[in-house]
This record gives sequence, C-alpha cells and structure tokens, in this order.
Amino acid sequence: MTTTMTTAGDTRDTPRSLLAWAAGSLLALALLPISLLVGVPLAAWAIAFALVVANRALQSLVVWSVRDSSLTVQLGALGFSTIFRALLVALTLFFVGASVGGHGDRTVGLDRPDLAKAALVIFVLCFTLDAGIETIRRAGDRERLAPDDTTTTMETTA
Repeated sequence: MTTTMTTAGDTRDTPRSLLAWAAGSLLALALLPISLLVGVPLAAWAIAFALVVANRALQSLVVWSVRDSSLTVQLGALGFSTIFRALLVALTLFFVGASVGGHGDRTVGLDRPDLAKAALVIFVLCFTLDAGIETIRRAGDRERLAPDDTTTTMETTA
C-alpha cells in the first residue's frame, strides 16, 4: 500500500501556495536592497541567494521523486535530503570563508570570512522562513497523509 503526496483536493498550485513555496527566495530578494544599504557585499548576498534557491530546488526534487512512495520512504528521503542539504550549505560556506592548505601550497577556498558570515545570516533567515512555512503546511496536511485506521483488520487464531 502506498500513500501519495498528492490528491484531487490538493491546493498546491494556487497562487497562495506558490507564494508560500517561494517565500524564502522572495525574502532573499527583499533583503537585497537592505543588504546593500547596510554594507553587505553583493557577493555575500549572491552566495546566500544561490544557496536558498539550490536548497529549495533540491528539496522539491526529492519530494517529487518520492511522491508515489510509502510514507516511510517519503520521510526517510526527506530526512536524508535535509542532512545532505545542510552539509552542502556548510561546505559551501566553509570554502568561501576558509583557506585550506599549508604554507607555500596551493590553497583551496576563498579566504573571505566576511562573505561567509554575511551569507550565513541571510541564508539562515530565508531557510527559517521556508522551513517554518513548510512545517505549517505539512501539519495542515497530516489528516490527508495519515493512514486510514478504518481499514485495519485483526486476525484471530484458533
């Protein structure tokens, strides 16, 4: 038995749901003029924006790829992708902010902690908004996603 993520009554394609889906990206866009006014480098904002968009795209790809799977597979895939996406963001920000390599060796990384710190703040703001909206949306869908208890059968043995 499989539980699907979409039903005929699903309202994900409404303008309101699409706006909620893109809330983190929209917040990042809204933060551009504010970031520039307070002196955040444009490169830091661009890194954060790219991470927000990549994070949302990867999450949507995972949700789409397991849409017809059992609820257990869906939850496992989403959990794994959350850890993977966090690792991707952490490594990206690490290599932006650090310079790895010995003295005289060719280093890896941009050695720009100022960019990494600002990008981290912007990313965390946008990701928190995205995660909060997604959590609220999924909590509203819990009745639809929960298995139907009326179809369980009990076996008796003699």
